[in-house]
Amino acid sequence: MFKKILIAVDEGESSERAVDLAVELATQSGGKLAVVHVLRPAPVYATGLEFATPMECMGDDCEDLFRAIRLRIPIPLLADEFIYQGEAAEEILRAARSWGADVIVCGTQGRRGLSHLVLGSTAESLVRRAHCPVLVAKAERKTAGVHEPVKCN
Repeated sequence: MFKKILIAVDEGESSERAVDLAVELATQSGGKLAVVHVLRPAPVYATGLEFATPMECMGDDCEDLFRAIRLRIPIPLLADEFIYQGEAAEEILRAARSWGADVIVCGTQGRRGLSHLVLGSTAESLVRRAHCPVLVAKAERKTAGVHEPVKCN
């Protein structure tokens, strides 16, 4: 079964769902989890007289993200954490290969139409290119006025 489960996370709701699904999968299979977050490439920032990379400038934001994720993962299940900078799918695949992941769990925003074509889909790219299975979690849809299902006899 899946012993090494890599979770790709960002700040979106679908990442919370992905973490919860990965925890459930690891609990059932006796597996370990690793978490990867990818920072988008950005120019170097001037901070006073020194220059800092975006990774250094984003340190507090990344720490907040990982702190929130650690609260969702039981301590014995968490094996590794990775932060990369670059194109999301490419870096997630690199982490999966280097860590030897048996499965990748990621979230998706479920974009459609023009926004999907323009922005692309990290989840779709992972499904097409990964060396291992990919489990894609959608954020739960918030719907107004949810109705009970109608029974047909």
